[in-house]
Amino acid sequence: MKISVDANVPARAVLDDEPAQSRAARKLLKETSLIAIQLPCLSELVWMLGQGVKLSKDGVATATGSLMNVGNVVVNRSAAELGLAILEAGRIFLPMARSPTRGPGWAVKHPCPSTSRPSPTWPDRAKPRNS
Repeated sequence: MKISVDANVPARAVLDDEPAQSRAARKLLKETSLIAIQLPCLSELVWMLGQGVKLSKDGVATATGSLMNVGNVVVNRSAAELGLAILEAGRIFLPMARSPTRGPGWAVKHPCPSTSRPSPTWPDRAKPRNS
């Protein structure tokens, strides 16, 4: 089975805060042949770990890196690794953020990457804007 997950599945597997949900999440992650994790999901997970659970930057980077290195997990590795490097440098991790003034690909501070924002576009796929 191939799936794409939202941030709740890896969060439950990493945090182990709800025993039944954590077991189900780990079982799903272990038994699925391919798990696609979209960058907004990864951004939300990083936000949940850092802002919600208050893990240190190193803890967030370790947990996120461990998830990315699971054999059946597929993620845009170059963008995610860049986001983690930005996080470790003291900035916010939002590789999919879109700035209304600077265009796609710029990190903007937003409390939760999955709310109140139009779908982001990567620079290499961006269409020219008509001004």
